[in-house]
Amino acid sequence: MNHAARPTARTLAAAALLLLVAAPPLTAQTAPPQSVTPARPVAEAAPTVHPFYVRLLDDGVYAFQQGDAEKAANDLRLAVFGMLEAPNRLAHGLSYLALAEADAGEEEAVRETLGRLIAVSDRFGARPQPALPAAVSARLDELLLAAVPEATLAGSTTFADLADDKFVRRLAELPPRERRAALAEKAAAAPDDPRWALALGELDLESGRAADAARRAAQVLGSTPDDPRAHCLAGLAGAALGTCQPAVASLELCPRSRTEAEVAVAWVGCLAELESWREAQAALATLPPALRAERQLSRLAERVRRQVARLPSTEPAAAAPDAPPQADAGTALPPEAEADLTRARQLLAGAQRQSELAEPLRIAVGVADAHPGSAEAQHLAGEIAYRASRWDEAARYLRRGGEPERPELRFYLAVSLFESGDGAGAAEVLERALPGLPRSAFVNSYVELILDDGAP
Repeated sequence: MNHAARPTARTLAAAALLLLVAAPPLTAQTAPPQSVTPARPVAEAAPTVHPFYVRLLDDGVYAFQQGDAEKAANDLRLAVFGMLEAPNRLAHGLSYLALAEADAGEEEAVRETLGRLIAVSDRFGARPQPALPAAVSARLDELLLAAVPEATLAGSTTFADLADDKFVRRLAELPPRERRAALAEKAAAAPDDPRWALALGELDLESGRAADAARRAAQVLGSTPDDPRAHCLAGLAGAALGTCQPAVASLELCPRSRTEAEVAVAWVGCLAELESWREAQAALATLPPALRAERQLSRLAERVRRQVARLPSTEPAAAAPDAPPQADAGTALPPEAEADLTRARQLLAGAQRQSELAEPLRIAVGVADAHPGSAEAQHLAGEIAYRASRWDEAARYLRRGGEPERPELRFYLAVSLFESGDGAGAAEVLERALPGLPRSAFVNSYVELILDDGAP
């Protein structure tokens, strides 16, 4: 063996001493120094690491992967001593060392190693190099959550997000009153973070305080109107309060409507409450089969199917002398066009921001222009154009399909006419929509604007 190539015992001892004093063991009272300004992530184009330590690191990682935790821990403890001048490599070795020690049942050693990892990461902006595999990274996060105090994580510039995860886990174990107090404290400490206000809103829903939940959701949507979590809370709260029209609008933007039975029931149930049977049918079509098979949704689906089968084919409304030609509500579409409209409805239901309306609008407009006699196609194109704030197009397609019977579609037409500059026409349409139109603050604001503008 070439002893000149192996580090001496004195080198090992000195390196060990440096590493031990770099970060104290973690306790509930110990956190990384707050005054240290985190450096930018370390660039290690050519880190100075002795090949002996590189081999030890590789051997330790291999032993860990093979399930030999004791050998892995022993190899990695020696390996990290040689990584002090290569922080990214050091972070890599400390990550595997902590996991190996955990597998070997060395709890105290785990806490010490994680303390060093946090210190190295915060002080040097170090990140494991090479990057940890996803499964290893996930295990490391779980270990940090289990072994490091919440206050220590919160004080770390690198792992602060895990402090919130730990808080959420602790929160789930608290009784409702203590949970509310902890959330209120968190929300007061971080007023710009919507998570805690929304969590309080979800607790309000659990406690039967739907009005409070709706208020919290509205506050979040006021500052972040595209927040899907806030739309979920607003929709569930609206459904609980019986204000189904705004609830449907929010639940359409809630991803959980297509993955969770409770939320899907609220969505489809509100559409049924509004007697929007075709819309309910389209909403059900976007749900996975396993979700549709859930008992409440299965019952709703059967109810919707029966109601859609009973819908009569209506005669086209009489057109005003200067109105554009109107489509026939009873005009049947070929199967491929029906499939396109179904696809457009699915995309509309899944859209969470305005930019995602471009594709369903393109599809619906294509069908509407190819089949000008179909009221269904015209109205869908008009509805999507309205949601995309394309007022001229919305008014054109909604009128081409004949003035809609649904109050909400008449409201869309009124708003589109108003925004296009036809205040008098908007007021006439809105007057006919009002008797069956569910009211909300948004609706009321437009009602006041349109009726004042169109008044003699």
